[in-house]
Amino acid sequence: MPIRERGRRLYHYTAEHHAEQILKSGAISRGGVPIPAKDGDTLEGVAPGWQWLTSSDDWSQSWATRQVTDCDRTECRFVVEIPLLELPRLYRWHKAAGDFGFTPELAERFAKLGGGDGDTSSWFIFRGTIPRAWLVTLERRPRTSVREVIAL
Repeated sequence: MPIRERGRRLYHYTAEHHAEQILKSGAISRGGVPIPAKDGDTLEGVAPGWQWLTSSDDWSQSWATRQVTDCDRTECRFVVEIPLLELPRLYRWHKAAGDFGFTPELAERFAKLGGGDGDTSSWFIFRGTIPRAWLVTLERRPRTSVREVIAL
C-alpha cells in the first residue's frame, strides 16, 4: 500500500522514563516548540501542544543535546503512523520555524545545538496529541546487534 494511502510513518525519540509516561498516559502530548526571545540568545517561552517527530531512523540524532536536559532522549523511539486525514496537522520544521519567531540564522543555530550539521529536512512538528492508536511500536536503542521491539 503506498504511504500516502495509509498516512505517514515517522519516529518520536525519547528517554526511557518518558516512553513509560507516554504508555501510561496513552498519548504523546507533552511536546512544545521553544519560542526565541528577540535577542536570539534566550527563550521567551514554549508553545505547548506541538509534538516533535522525525523521518530519520538513525539512532544518532543531531538534535539530542544535553545542554537543556541531562537525560538521553534517544534511548527509545516510537514508530508513529500519522493517519492520512491527520496529515494537515503535520508540518516540516524548516518551513514552520519562522511561524514561531525563528529567523533563518536562528533556526540554523537551534538546529546545531546537538552538534549536528544543521540539516532539519527530517524534522517535523505535529499540532496536537498523538494518541496511542497511532503508536505502532516502541523500540529501544540497540546496545548490541539485536534491536528490542515491543509491539503496541
